[in-house]
Amino acid sequence: MKRILVLAFILQLLLTSVCMAFEAPMDKRWFWVGSTDEMGCWVDMESMEYHIDDSYSHKGHKQVEVWTLFYNSTRDASSKERSTYDLTCKKYKLNTIITYDKKGKILDSQNINYLEFQSVAPETWAEAICEICKIAWEKDPRNDLR
Repeated sequence: MKRILVLAFILQLLLTSVCMAFEAPMDKRWFWVGSTDEMGCWVDMESMEYHIDDSYSHKGHKQVEVWTLFYNSTRDASSKERSTYDLTCKKYKLNTIITYDKKGKILDSQNINYLEFQSVAPETWAEAICEICKIAWEKDPRNDLR
């Protein structure tokens, strides 16, 4: 896990072009997922919560709840999203979205727990976040469900 973090940090230093006005999170809890010319994405490694689902459609599935931070340079705004990733069937759903302006003021906040799980599309940030959640499920000492 430490090697992945170091590699991601080095890649961030070499490849990011997103953060002109936006200050990337410097706190160690935020793990850089990736960026484009318009967007940047980080995952909060410390707030991950691990569950074995007991609902009918996902009974016995491994699930991780995680906060992600997105920065949009074209709108000069950011958002934090709380999502649940189902590692067993490779699906996810959004639970909460909080949108901020460039000064950090909250523009909008939505709790959307009623949404259904969506498939994780290949070659997307959702897939990268899902992979990070899989690694965290196995490696995070806070996970008692392994």
